[in-house]
Amino acid sequence: MLTLQILFRAAREGKKCLYFTTLAEPAIKVLRYMQLFAFFDAALADKQIIIADLSAAVRKGADGILTELSAMIEKHQPAFLAIDSFRAIADHIDARHIARSFVYDLATQTAGWGVTTLLVGEYAADELSRYAEFAIADGILRLGAEKTGVDVYSSS
Repeated sequence: MLTLQILFRAAREGKKCLYFTTLAEPAIKVLRYMQLFAFFDAALADKQIIIADLSAAVRKGADGILTELSAMIEKHQPAFLAIDSFRAIADHIDARHIARSFVYDLATQTAGWGVTTLLVGEYAADELSRYAEFAIADGILRLGAEKTGVDVYSSS
């Protein structure tokens, strides 16, 4: 949700944004869910914020993903690109040398495009050093929740 809020804010400022779903949630489900939030603006959807499903490209592997991303970047010329869930891509491209090469190629291409890229995924704290995407990140924002106990209130 934070990523989508960032994109809608950028879109309100006139910036074009691309939001890709992968093998986590279909784009239509994300779009329906977004409509429940105050930040959602239907006038920006499909004009300033393009929501697309990258799952077919993910099934084709690293080259398929980069080809699809390149085509969409060239077509829409966005200022922001979000991929949710990037973890689904990392899990699908499971060979370490392929994953690292893919992440490097993605970082090189996004830098060349001049697009701010947000990679969203579900990672545990101890995984930050094991995935190649964290090696190329300019910054990492980790959100989480932890159970600290249960408060019991009694009324008198």
